[in-house]
Amino acid sequence: MELLQYKYKDAYTIQVSSTDIDVSWRKFKVRARMLPPEQYCSYSMHTGGSLKVWNCDERRMESVDESNWGASRPVFFEDHKYTLSFTVFDAQDEPKIIHPNKEVESMFNCVQISTGAYVVNSNIDFLNQPGHFALEFAYKNKVNQHIQHKIEFDVLSPKLDTKHDLDIIIQQIRSEYGDLVFRYLTLTFQQFELGREANNDLIWLSVFKQIIDSYIQSVRFILHQPNNKMQKIEEYRRTERIKGWTPSVAERFVNDKLNDEQKALRRYYRTERVESTTDTRENRFVKFTIDRISERLMLLLKKLSDGTSETEITILKEKQAELNILRNNSFFRGVGLFDGFRQQSIVMQQRSGYSQVYRYWIMLQNGLDLIQGDTSVGVQPIWKLYELWCFLKVKQLVCKVLEIDPTNKEHIQKYIHEDTHNAFDLFNGGSLSGNVTYVNPKNEDLIEVGYQYSFNRGASKDDMRSATTEQKPDIVMHIHKHNRGITLTYLYDAKYRVKGDGDEQVRSVIDEPVAETLDAMHHYRDAIYYGKKGEENFSKEIIGGYILFPGRMDEVEMLRRIDKGEKLPYYLQSIDEVNIGAYPLLPNEDSGLLLENHLRKVLIDDSVIQQLEDSVPQRGLYYIDTKPTSVESKNVFTVSVRKTDTDYELFRSHRAKKYVMEKLPTVNILGAKYLLPMVGGEIDGYYEIKGLTIEDGKMAFKLSEPISLGEQWINIYQWMRHGELITMENVLKLYEQRV
Repeated sequence: MELLQYKYKDAYTIQVSSTDIDVSWRKFKVRARMLPPEQYCSYSMHTGGSLKVWNCDERRMESVDESNWGASRPVFFEDHKYTLSFTVFDAQDEPKIIHPNKEVESMFNCVQISTGAYVVNSNIDFLNQPGHFALEFAYKNKVNQHIQHKIEFDVLSPKLDTKHDLDIIIQQIRSEYGDLVFRYLTLTFQQFELGREANNDLIWLSVFKQIIDSYIQSVRFILHQPNNKMQKIEEYRRTERIKGWTPSVAERFVNDKLNDEQKALRRYYRTERVESTTDTRENRFVKFTIDRISERLMLLLKKLSDGTSETEITILKEKQAELNILRNNSFFRGVGLFDGFRQQSIVMQQRSGYSQVYRYWIMLQNGLDLIQGDTSVGVQPIWKLYELWCFLKVKQLVCKVLEIDPTNKEHIQKYIHEDTHNAFDLFNGGSLSGNVTYVNPKNEDLIEVGYQYSFNRGASKDDMRSATTEQKPDIVMHIHKHNRGITLTYLYDAKYRVKGDGDEQVRSVIDEPVAETLDAMHHYRDAIYYGKKGEENFSKEIIGGYILFPGRMDEVEMLRRIDKGEKLPYYLQSIDEVNIGAYPLLPNEDSGLLLENHLRKVLIDDSVIQQLEDSVPQRGLYYIDTKPTSVESKNVFTVSVRKTDTDYELFRSHRAKKYVMEKLPTVNILGAKYLLPMVGGEIDGYYEIKGLTIEDGKMAFKLSEPISLGEQWINIYQWMRHGELITMENVLKLYEQRV
């Protein structure tokens, strides 16, 4: 069905068609809060044409007055595929599509029909890429005019209030993990205001493309009407070379001549003249901006990936060439180096050309505020943004439940240790992995929240693993119970999907998780175990698994039903029955209550036995309440205490109460029951580990009273290494064989 039609005089027509968007429109209507849904979309075409868009409510095409193009009905949704066609009637040759992404340009095909018109069309899939889409096309018409017009429109998500929720997601991710949200060469872009909040190479390039033509025009204006200043030049000349005699110089020469004519003719007289110069601070500043902009653009051109279109690269190289021409202009040869303004310059603030150059320079330096605006910047696909935002939300809710303030310096040092790895690349996309460990202030449990956590067959002997293929849920929460040797694991998979996405048979606007995503949680729980390799039985590792999805729900009402034992949606009811289900999660104040209630239950309210009883293991498997403590178990953690360490004397005199780790260990220290310190290369005993905590951002063991191995200190420097898990049997052998 036709959704959009734009006619520009007798030159060309743009048509867009797709399948029925009625369900997407109805879903979107109930989510739009920032603007009326009928005024949510912005269209930008070349002025002077006529625009029609599909009215879902009245099931007809309706004309849109040009004054309303900026606030009209949406017809583009990220869960639909579209056919975009340009029919050009007055082109001499094949029209050209222009887009920064080479893949977008290559999607379009062009044919010439029997009437002589050219038809350029393509199928475009906006899946997971809501935002602002812009495309240029160029051709030469039959009267030899070069035509280059642009089409722009908003692509919306039926699962989010796109101009509110997505902005919040981007802002919150960026506040925590910097520029990980941005990416070059995306199909659509997000539009932000110029400001001071964000700046990097990608943002700089986006602002550069927006202002460069006006900047170059302003510099050229300055070259034709530069700011000059009058300066006094002092010179010493002999009389025959003095051109402008002043009364004082003439009088002095006459007096000298009367005394000694020959000496007066050979003498040099000081003269002064006033002339105009362009070597002003303002012109030095203009020269400085040209140099810096040109140099940064040159560096960015080297970073552009193979996916950048030839048109984009050509345009940027043309701008580089224009800047180089300005740099080499003879005007700047007599202009010195800029060393700053010593006071406010009226010229830079008020004079034509200079004030514009100054303004554009400030825009390039300041970057963007992450609010709706006119500067287009690419961001990561929304499924990745939603996934990462869910990780942040889980972290925030864990802190809230544990009453930890992540902005409080004392709390950060005592209760929080983050070990995340941000693999950030603006031009090829970024990723994040790692974990955050919290200490529960109430009971000293350790809560480890991991992102992109991997379980595989290559795990260490006594670690959690998948017995088959690698399992990589989005978010993993381990609860390491204090003094119990028990780890309770919960999985959360963030899925930017709701039931009915892309399925025209589903007409309901009620949000539910996709069935196959719930099946994946069963798969995770079946695949991940804990136990020693070679043992007949493994213990079941996963207590519960939950989907986080962008569902809209009255969560206050759901909490009331839970308290009263009333009927719940199946995916909430299943949590109580089998500990697998789904929680809705959106970036608004009304969402996240159910997830917070769940976290409070597993972190604070429920006992270990309650949590284990809530999740019945499979036949042939068992849950363990304690780990084996025999002499054959690798539960002794070895550390080296050097003579230069601050705690050396404490360990030497058996007064140590804790051991602080400078680096994260490479083994699973949660299996450690004892600490064996090699003090200055020697051992005489070990400590029982009372607990694991965090001090000043570093992990630390709490230690009991020392347990003696014998009366002598024994040197084992050559036979023991720092940071290993060994058996108590090995400890006894190390000591006894060297007594």
